[in-house]
Amino acid sequence: MKNSERLVYGIALTAAIYFAAVLLSPLIKVNNAFITKSFITYVILFSLSALAILLMKKHLRYSISMPKFKLMLRPVVITLMSYVGLSLLLSFIAKLSGAPQGEVHPAIRLHPLKFLCFIVLAASIAEEILFRGFFLSLLAPFKQKGIRILNRKISLSVMISALLFGLAHLSLISYGCSAYFLIRTIVFTSSIGLIAGYYQEKYNNNAYAIVVHMTSNLLGMLPLLLMALYKI
Repeated sequence: MKNSERLVYGIALTAAIYFAAVLLSPLIKVNNAFITKSFITYVILFSLSALAILLMKKHLRYSISMPKFKLMLRPVVITLMSYVGLSLLLSFIAKLSGAPQGEVHPAIRLHPLKFLCFIVLAASIAEEILFRGFFLSLLAPFKQKGIRILNRKISLSVMISALLFGLAHLSLISYGCSAYFLIRTIVFTSSIGLIAGYYQEKYNNNAYAIVVHMTSNLLGMLPLLLMALYKI
């Protein structure tokens, strides 16, 4: 498969899988008060992504195994530092520009236990299987080109997958989110995507991308915990 074909097919298939999961999930009814609609979305997303990996395995090198604890520490710490630093920077920019503040992700309304199960765990696994496990792996020939950030090479394949991951969050439009919140979310998720993609390429293991994503989503759970403690 030519590089141009990998890029076109990769973007088309990744977008099709993502939006198929979003559009199909409302059609599936589950009579369980604990299970959210988003969980159904992530089950479909995971299933279609795994199927795509199996059907196109000759065109990509997908690998996943239990990450080593020592190797996990650096991705977790860098994700933590990036999350805090980027949050402060975006808040500072918003304050200077006069952009509205205080708008939160719809998932923040979830109970902490649901957030842990469906956002920290399910969303992280399903989205990383698609965007890094399938899409980034398909773009492997593009990793020869890239730029250096803080003495680390960020490949073109990582940048493309991170950008598509960020743009996928335009689906938040359906929740009535403001333009500023959408831009902030795209910048934030694309940045996390860069970290996830970098460590997946570094270790050739989808598990490290999942760990980065889980760390980011877990940090997003802090407001829920603080609100729960405040009520106590």
